[in-house]
Amino acid sequence: MSNLKTSIENYCRANSINIPTGFNRRSVSRYVVIKKKENKWQLVAKTYFNVSDVINYIENYCKNIEYRIFDFKKMVELKRKGEKQIESICTI
Repeated sequence: MSNLKTSIENYCRANSINIPTGFNRRSVSRYVVIKKKENKWQLVAKTYFNVSDVINYIENYCKNIEYRIFDFKKMVELKRKGEKQIESICTI
């Protein structure tokens, strides 16, 4: 199991974030989106290698819902900065 996958799973378990079964069927990249669904946080099964892919996902699937972005390579939480960038807001 990759270090990224282990880090993501450990973080989710420690913070009561649901891990969908689809997460285990995919290769894991550094960027992760967690979104609120029915008042519970849920990991998005697909992870992302590029910031542009993260922003595209947010623009298409996270309208009017709470979400969080993480970089598990640098172990930081991120937020959107403008239309095409993200920035670090804290370590995780």
